[in-house]
Amino acid sequence: MPSDPQVILVVLDGLRRDFVTAAYTPNLYAFLREHVDYRESRAVFPSMTRVNAAAIGSGCVPGMTGVIANQFYDPKVFADAVFHTGKVSHIEAAMQAYEGRFVTVDGLAESLIAGGKSLAVVTSASGGTTRVLNPRVAENGQVSLCLRDWGSSHPKAFADSVMRDLGGLPDLQMPAIAISRCLTDIVLDHVMPEVDPDVAIVWYGDPDYTFHYRGLGSEEALAAMREVDQQFARLVDWARDPARGRDIQILVASDHGHINAVGRVEAGRELREAGFDLDPASGPQRGLLGAPLQVGAVRAVPAADNTQLLDLVQFLREQPWCGAIFTQGPSGPDGLQDPHGLIAGTLNRALLLNDHVRSPELFYTLAVGDEAGPRGVPGSGRFVGSELKEGGSTHGGLSSYEMRSVLGAGGSAFRNGVVSALPCGVVDIAPTVLSLLGIAPPPFMSGRVLSEGLAGHGTTALAEPEDEFFEVVHAAGRDALRRRRLGQHVYVQEAEAQRIEGKAARCVS
Repeated sequence: MPSDPQVILVVLDGLRRDFVTAAYTPNLYAFLREHVDYRESRAVFPSMTRVNAAAIGSGCVPGMTGVIANQFYDPKVFADAVFHTGKVSHIEAAMQAYEGRFVTVDGLAESLIAGGKSLAVVTSASGGTTRVLNPRVAENGQVSLCLRDWGSSHPKAFADSVMRDLGGLPDLQMPAIAISRCLTDIVLDHVMPEVDPDVAIVWYGDPDYTFHYRGLGSEEALAAMREVDQQFARLVDWARDPARGRDIQILVASDHGHINAVGRVEAGRELREAGFDLDPASGPQRGLLGAPLQVGAVRAVPAADNTQLLDLVQFLREQPWCGAIFTQGPSGPDGLQDPHGLIAGTLNRALLLNDHVRSPELFYTLAVGDEAGPRGVPGSGRFVGSELKEGGSTHGGLSSYEMRSVLGAGGSAFRNGVVSALPCGVVDIAPTVLSLLGIAPPPFMSGRVLSEGLAGHGTTALAEPEDEFFEVVHAAGRDALRRRRLGQHVYVQEAEAQRIEGKAARCVS
């Protein structure tokens, strides 16, 4: 174990694993080759930012955090509106509704406090993303700075001091070069020297932001990757300076991947026209409410019954834009007792590790495939949303391009030149960080310590990975889900939905 350790976690939002190349991200590419590359890392489902931020900040799957989608219907928070986790005002409403326990598990912050350690979070992501990394930051007094919503930063006195020195924040552009550089400046000029946290989470909102609106393979997207790669190099160079005085360990990750956005779906309109008005503002139409977004999350209110869900499933099966469908199923570890959902021909929601009391009775994904986008980048899918445009990119579903994430580590605690083929994921970051600081991870954490990359450790003590495959057949075709298991730890890999008429929505490796 390192003496006087300090951990810096760098998150490059939305960076696809296959984009880590000598051409696109030379500094990150070299770092992974020199240190530990956990190449089989996966996001949690849905492959959305706030869902995975909560998993990173807690070491737990969505079925434990309660952050079950970026947007979802929770009548305890809003009876007549969809709850948007990207908005700090909505997070505050949820914190009040759940008496400070919107994220229903203690996370990295609480474990650090119990161990006498400190945490600082600095991001250029949304205020909601920043908050779910440390949900109770206002109460615990730790540092949390958000360049996209500075007013939500804590503590106020420290945020005000930083702002006086900056004189203002740069505008958000695409690519977000000025914001990314400013983020690094704040970390190196203020947070590290003035706060000296035991753990720092540094989260760059690019390349995700530019990917969405300019598209994979665009000149702007390439520039966004180059810029965050250069900022990562600045942090690494700073950490390697012997003058630092502390034994600094660096972890680098992305929260999810991306696919090309091809073929807009007006899901809300089509559902309304078919008799399924899911908008909470319209009242409990047919007993089903929810958010028909990049991942459909449909909740059955008390007035609903299985017949209504069955009607919705039958409608979705007929839509060329719909992918795999999951419904609430029998209880049991990970849904293994019965992989079938309560609605015939659907997979059990529990298989997704997203089986919280807030989870909807039905999740559906959009059709995806391995077709190349307009600039030759593989992996495409249908998309929902007025802000996104054809030729942009999106994420949230279960294709391997969305679920596969970046994860690497370097420092005195880690081995050098190691490429791990073992299954792992974003949930493993928090327990690994705690272990580096000599703190035993809480037993409730879903993740594990990434010991295969640690110096003095190996893979001999680890279980052999197991592949899991679940399939349901229905009148329109088949849905399937693939996972990998390492002992008690489970990682969702990908799903596929194939239709008899030959129209397949495949999620490919």
